[in-house]
Amino acid sequence: MLIRTGSLLILALFSFAAPATVAHADSSACPGGASGFVLWNVDAAPYQADNHVDQAGNANGWVCAKPMPNYFVSNGQEYQVQNFIDDRG
Repeated sequence: MLIRTGSLLILALFSFAAPATVAHADSSACPGGASGFVLWNVDAAPYQADNHVDQAGNANGWVCAKPMPNYFVSNGQEYQVQNFIDDRG
């Protein structure tokens, strides 16, 4: 697992935590252009890292996610590795 301020690159964390309260989503809250980040609802499974990033940030129920080229398999299901950063919402 790679951790840096405001972001978390997950390899194999799963979401079994209580869902965060969802607020209004604003796609401009993520870096634009060719950054590759998209707005991500932290209620989306199977990741737990998105919830941790949001709670450490503004706790509004949203983060920015950037799909990475790697995948991991858990219980026969394939998941794409995501880089999560808190949104500016």
